[in-house]
Amino acid sequence: MIYKFNEIKGDLPIGGKAKGLGLLHQKGFTIPQFLVITLEGRDSFFENPEAHYSWMSEANKAVRSSGLREDGENQSFAGQFESYLNLKSSTEIVQAVKDCIASGETDRVKTYDSDLQKENHVAVIIQEMIDAKYAGVAFSADPVSGRRDLSIINIVEGLGDKLVDGKAEPEQIEINKYAKKDFDFKSKLASKAILQELNEGLIQLKNELGHEVDVEWAVDQNDKLYWLQVRPITTLSNVHPNELDSKLANDDEILTRANIGEMMPGHLTPLSLSTFGKAIEYGIQDFYMQCGVQKKIIDEHLNIKYFYNHGFISLTGLYAISDYILLPKNEYIEYSILGRELDKKSPGNPKGKFTQIRNQVKQFRYFGKAKKRLKKLQEMCEDIHQPENLNIEELYGWVDGQLHNLNLAYSYHYCTSGKSGSQYSALISVISGGPKPSPESNTYASHFLGNIEGIVGADSIQQLKNLAKEISMVIPNIENIDDATLLNTIQTNQGTLGETYKKFIQEHGHRCVREAEMAEKDWSQEPMKLIPVLRNIVKTGQFETHIKAFDMEDALSKLPKMKSVNKLIIKKLANTTREAIAMREMSKSSAIKFQQKLKFAYLDLAEKLKEKGFITDDADLFYLTHKEIGLLIDEKLDHASRLITDRKRLNHVYAKMNFSEVYYGHPYPVNSQSSEGTNQGTVVSQGQVTGKIKVVRSLEEADKLEKGDIMVCQYTDIGWSPYFAIIGGIITEIGSPLSHGAVVAREYGIPAIVNMHGAMEKFTDNETVEINTDLEEFIKKI
Repeated sequence: MIYKFNEIKGDLPIGGKAKGLGLLHQKGFTIPQFLVITLEGRDSFFENPEAHYSWMSEANKAVRSSGLREDGENQSFAGQFESYLNLKSSTEIVQAVKDCIASGETDRVKTYDSDLQKENHVAVIIQEMIDAKYAGVAFSADPVSGRRDLSIINIVEGLGDKLVDGKAEPEQIEINKYAKKDFDFKSKLASKAILQELNEGLIQLKNELGHEVDVEWAVDQNDKLYWLQVRPITTLSNVHPNELDSKLANDDEILTRANIGEMMPGHLTPLSLSTFGKAIEYGIQDFYMQCGVQKKIIDEHLNIKYFYNHGFISLTGLYAISDYILLPKNEYIEYSILGRELDKKSPGNPKGKFTQIRNQVKQFRYFGKAKKRLKKLQEMCEDIHQPENLNIEELYGWVDGQLHNLNLAYSYHYCTSGKSGSQYSALISVISGGPKPSPESNTYASHFLGNIEGIVGADSIQQLKNLAKEISMVIPNIENIDDATLLNTIQTNQGTLGETYKKFIQEHGHRCVREAEMAEKDWSQEPMKLIPVLRNIVKTGQFETHIKAFDMEDALSKLPKMKSVNKLIIKKLANTTREAIAMREMSKSSAIKFQQKLKFAYLDLAEKLKEKGFITDDADLFYLTHKEIGLLIDEKLDHASRLITDRKRLNHVYAKMNFSEVYYGHPYPVNSQSSEGTNQGTVVSQGQVTGKIKVVRSLEEADKLEKGDIMVCQYTDIGWSPYFAIIGGIITEIGSPLSHGAVVAREYGIPAIVNMHGAMEKFTDNETVEINTDLEEFIKKI
């Protein structure tokens, strides 16, 4: 049979290429007119060739093969058959059809097809040629990296055959499918409209066909786009950066990396995502349930979501608090997390006043239990003991049972954390004197939050200074000793030095940068991380921290003019906020300590898995979810080795990813953090200092810090605390008044500016800068 393009329906024996063209036509895509000659239609065609294609225009023709098994979902024959282009005469067309048929019998195709052990007859397409201004191929996913979020468009001038044959270097455009409003890719050849049309077409085809596709396309001299071919991408792994993504609540859900970007910087391994990641979600849902916002806890990410294995807070989810509870306001939620107010918010659904008042009482009761919950959490850390001599199934069962306790640990932590946020929101609300907090409120509030007793991070710094002092007395010339020898000397010392070290490890050894990540080695596992900081402290010789005592009256005197009753309220709120912040820091330390116990159990589990030959390295375990580990033990996880290898391969992809602070819809990586919001930043710790800038992009780069430097970095967490012992000031791109860096900076009287977007690009190493938080322009280059 011979079929015209508009006659192609159902499962006809016309080959993959012809079916693709027919499919494009059925889906409404513009294609060149064509006909297809099947095996049974060859004799009819050769009897009177022109009669079969005379209905087509006088444009030059292309003759292309279409194998019956070509370009299926599991394999591709792209490039295995011949194509003949720019054919003018009937003689050329007929000869090309004969040659196409013969190409199906070539040794190259037979060899390729013999591996599949199936017959592959060739149908032949006669198609109108497009007088192409430019052409190319496009992919709905990156065929090299496997990223499903990227559309890849390759463009060459003229016909696309030069690209397919490898005879021309294409211009390549990458488009992130989620960057709908930021589509601004420039091409030397293609217009933005054509790129947009190609991208939207790729997404449509992928969604309607149910698999990733690659297409051939061309644009004619009148700038009209033609679709020339569509076929499945057959080489993609099931593992890709969006494999473990959460679901959006809606297309405009508001998500932020603020706050959680400090709590969990970078990406999470699958094991951490399935344990810690679930636990912090449980904590928020427990709060919601206790306060009447939701009826029960469900096993779904509603408030803490993960995209590209990075954590995001759903502001849309948190806005439910202001719908159900009387006093909380969306603006206060934004200020406590972002340090600023957003212009656009998710639409609310406020409940009746009776419901809001009832739930407000519940919230007061919930936060009233913060001390009791902190005590329970600390007791949990003391009570958890891993049983000895368990086999692999028993050990996994024990860990599995402890995951509920991990959920409880983070629910107790969230009680203290939520209370500190709530108290702080109330504080800045009264300082502002209105329904909306003013931008200056954070600066005024920071005067009340210095020198808080019980800040765990500050204690770790002082203990490091004590350790450095002991080192200076026992080891006089440490510059002549290598790091390994120095560490061994400290660890084996039988005197005060050894005791000081043991005390630090016992109380703070569970901490480190990215401490919530199971795969990250904490200070007890890798104490060598502390040696550069200890050397620096010894070098400066400053072992004591002289901190100005907190003076409530002095802080009150710095407030703008207001009623006396408001100052009394602020005094009360300042005291309760200070207490809540201290409890939050203690509960975070305890939650991480509880998680450390589970981490060590997982490492023991890894050893047992290695003994059985299920994995080859301890680190392999972190690339499986908790549930997948159970399936592996039961020998029900297929291709585990390939799964682990493919997920490990993505580490370098995740490591290069940067994200904006706020997204409306699905997050996507950006080249660098944009300068959204105010670029001036927010003062969270008062002071004046002049020093040299050091831009620190990773903890490894922190070793370049010297006494008095002003550190500029993306964020700080507890792992950065040791460096607060030597820096003179700090500027971060991410942060809020309650973030860890802000809290510790206030304890040490270090001026701190957070939420300065693009700071790492704005400043360069060794330029001198003055920070003076009393001035309106509080950062000045000298």
